[in-house]
Amino acid sequence: MGGTPVQTPPPGKYEWLVVVPDKPGQQQKRLEVRPQHFAGLKNYIESGQYKTGGALLNSKPESDDDPTKFDFYGSTIVVVAESREEVVGILEKDIYATSGVWDVEKVRDDGALPWLDVMSRRLCEAEQDVVYISVTCH
Repeated sequence: MGGTPVQTPPPGKYEWLVVVPDKPGQQQKRLEVRPQHFAGLKNYIESGQYKTGGALLNSKPESDDDPTKFDFYGSTIVVVAESREEVVGILEKDIYATSGVWDVEKVRDDGALPWLDVMSRRLCEAEQDVVYISVTCH
């Protein structure tokens, strides 16, 4: 049984590890536009432009069932793009950016770094199974 092959970015593209903080006081707005944010991710995920991502929290929640009780810091995403400028352009279209939740300017300065997923690539090269976990949002 083989694992799902790890895809490397196409020529001229690179994986970028993005940390985009929320602007202060935007927890309620984040929760309000969250469904639109998730809907907007679909095309990026299906095209392979978003490799992985999720919320960053300031503290460990008591339970992961109720996002209204999360203390959000922001988000992290692995984006496939040619440049930091392209990454910022993609983020600026997200509802979290257009509604004022994300502080995209912080990404423009230093919140996106080229990232090399050595662990997944080494596992793939060693012909070991790579397990992917799919999470269904309610």
